[in-house]
Amino acid sequence: MNKLNLTTEQQEMIKDHSKRYYEERRLLVSRIREKQAELKTELESMETSRTKIDSLIHQINQLNASLTRSKVEGILAIKEVLNVDQYALLLKMQGENAMVKSK
Repeated sequence: MNKLNLTTEQQEMIKDHSKRYYEERRLLVSRIREKQAELKTELESMETSRTKIDSLIHQINQLNASLTRSKVEGILAIKEVLNVDQYALLLKMQGENAMVKSK
């Protein structure tokens, strides 16, 4: 983040944003895992309820959509804080990090 030459105000805004969205995403991922575990249990049961399975699938899909929405909102919030050059540099840095991780 140092390479972005953020102002103090930008640093604070990004820090606040990161805390808020991290917690939201953490809770969503936890709820998704819970519902997936319930689905697994239901599928392993000898008396499987199709209605319950359909309901769990629907809930998991809704939670996944919420997670995607949260990620997009987080990106948009960061984008509002950075200027065009900082955002372009951030994208470049993320691309470089992705390449390093895939090696």
